[in-house]
Amino acid sequence: MAEPIDRSLRAEEVDARELIVRGNPLSVGALLDHARRTAAVFTWRGSALYAVSAAVTGPGRSLDDLLASTNLRTRSTYASARVAAVTAAGFVVLPTFAAPHVSIVWPKYDEHTAETLLAVLGPVCENPFREGRSR
Repeated sequence: MAEPIDRSLRAEEVDARELIVRGNPLSVGALLDHARRTAAVFTWRGSALYAVSAAVTGPGRSLDDLLASTNLRTRSTYASARVAAVTAAGFVVLPTFAAPHVSIVWPKYDEHTAETLLAVLGPVCENPFREGRSR
């Protein structure tokens, strides 16, 4: 049974000027699958929480810091955008679990929403900090 995400929300707000980073897989199918799995576990505001995980820069957390972190250094590629661009496209960015984790909440669960998120996140880039690669 899904449980409210509220217990996992951090009190801080996500600064719209910061960069939001999502590691691979970065495809419509993978995003749909991840959002569906999140909705099976969590609710928000009384409804299933269709969302995907990401990380966000902030004080003391640069893009390089995120890409070299435990969670993202296993990812070969990533895409990123300003938080403001993600929210302008209709998504909500919730500060969930331990920083720098955030959940990108979908306004609707469908392929168009996944395509929109991919378009906002922009081009896929190689992660220069991927495990097994020298810098």
